Amino acid sequence: MGKLKILILFFVMTSCLSQENKIILNIDKDILSDKVDTYIQKYESLDIFSGAIVIAQNGEPLYSKAFGLANRDRNQPNTLQTKYLIGSMNKDFTRVIVLQLIAEDKLKWGDKMVTYLSDFNQQGASEITVRELADHTSGFGDYESWDYVELPYPKKNMETILEIAKNQELLFQPGTASEYSNVGYVLLGAIIEKITGNSYIQNVRERIVEPLGMKNTYLNDILNKPDRTIGYMKTINGIEDTEIVLAEPRPDGGFWCTPSDLLLFYQNLFYGNKLIPENIRTTDSYFKRLIPSFDKANSIEYLAGGTNG
Repeated sequence: MGKLKILILFFVMTSCLSQENKIILNIDKDILSDKVDTYIQKYESLDIFSGAIVIAQNGEPLYSKAFGLANRDRNQPNTLQTKYLIGSMNKDFTRVIVLQLIAEDKLKWGDKMVTYLSDFNQQGASEITVRELADHTSGFGDYESWDYVELPYPKKNMETILEIAKNQELLFQPGTASEYSNVGYVLLGAIIEKITGNSYIQNVRERIVEPLGMKNTYLNDILNKPDRTIGYMKTINGIEDTEIVLAEPRPDGGFWCTPSDLLLFYQNLFYGNKLIPENIRTTDSYFKRLIPSFDKANSIEYLAGGTNG
């Protein structure tokens, strides 16, 4: 299979800090715009990039621009109002709800998974904590086999993934290693449903999307939305779409939104007070991983997530 034709929402947030041992990052918008335009236009001219780029500092946008086509069949251009698949970035939505439940004293990081999901009986499952599910150290791996990819769209949902997970052997004893785990976040979504009595999607809508006014975010019924992107790849047969991989949005990925809606979410996650209380932000290890490392060449301290077409 040839190189993927990338249809991507590229999202970067930087932090300008003046505290002890922190480096102030001064960014000239015009210089930044020229450099990004020059870089991206090279790839766009080769027909190997389509998408939108948003760069923000302290929650405020410095650069926002869309490139290429959202739908080749209709010759529909990408815009900043196009809805993009945000992939694993919506794991952060799941984590926010977990943090909210912790703030409400309805959940603890040290709680065992089986306290809420009692029908997981594989060796080691009884030792898995909520923290290990969130930090990819539970021992669970992925669920996206080719058999899963070929399922009909309505079957690619939480229920199917939970059944797959119940029959998976753990890759290692919980807490002893790290393996990126989509399953772990689906299990967090199931725990959220168990505690709240509401669906995962309803929790996201009521706890995040509606309070923030995210009016350009799709949480379900993706196939029938006309203003979303279509991903493509280059194959031996030419350029083909990647619609076969689409699935119902779930706790590990699958939401669609505009760059401005995604920025609104991250502005509030890092700087606002509508999602989580400040005491959670100052003490939770998630935010401690967001310390910039501009003094280290070629370093990235933390990447929230991303997706390709």
